[in-house]
Amino acid sequence: KLLKDGKECSHKLAALSPFLSPDGFLRVGGRIAWAPISEKAKRPFLIPKESHLARLLTDYLHKFSGHGGPRLVQSLLHREYWIPSARSLIRQQIHKCVTCTRFLAPTINPRMADLPKARLTPGRCFTHTGIDFGGPFTIKLSARRNAKTEKGYFALFVCMTTRAVHIEVVSALSTEACLAAIDRFIARRGLPSHFYSDNGRNFRGAAREMSEVHHFLKQATPEFESFLAQSEISWIFNPP
Repeated sequence: KLLKDGKECSHKLAALSPFLSPDGFLRVGGRIAWAPISEKAKRPFLIPKESHLARLLTDYLHKFSGHGGPRLVQSLLHREYWIPSARSLIRQQIHKCVTCTRFLAPTINPRMADLPKARLTPGRCFTHTGIDFGGPFTIKLSARRNAKTEKGYFALFVCMTTRAVHIEVVSALSTEACLAAIDRFIARRGLPSHFYSDNGRNFRGAAREMSEVHHFLKQATPEFESFLAQSEISWIFNPP
């Protein structure tokens, strides 16, 4: 009505340079007439925040965008419409959305179990060791530029007490490669008392072979039997 009478708008609307289009709609002005965007985006419809139409548009765009967040809804809204303080209105309407309330409700976090004894008992580094394999990745067989490459993996050893890490490169996910990596690890870090791993076949096979070798050597001499009794490695598998 003020624009029809040739009067100035309030200072909040004056910053938007509003004008009446030939079809009688209130639109937002500006200095982007030559921008490579649609005419609706250049001169969006100006809609009061308190109007019922503003709430209907916000609800529609929220559902049209797959129950998108405030930023997405506001981006879609500004393609054709301009609502002053639209962000607060969008947040209010999203807060009323039953679907979002159901699926975005905070979940109940169960109480975590106590840490295992191996994580809390002080001792030499890598006394209690977790082991796992990772990969694959590509390995160059030499330092030459055109050297051949092949698939490789890595064995990750983690100290359960200090969280120290030791990594060994292995050629395959086999029992033999696992045993070779364990041999190199023991030669470098010392003999652990416990290994912790998942139920992979390579770990199962390695544990079985180490147990068989230990049982065979245990029958050699009484002195060696006493030494092995103190240095036997226990392999613990995580529950499947």
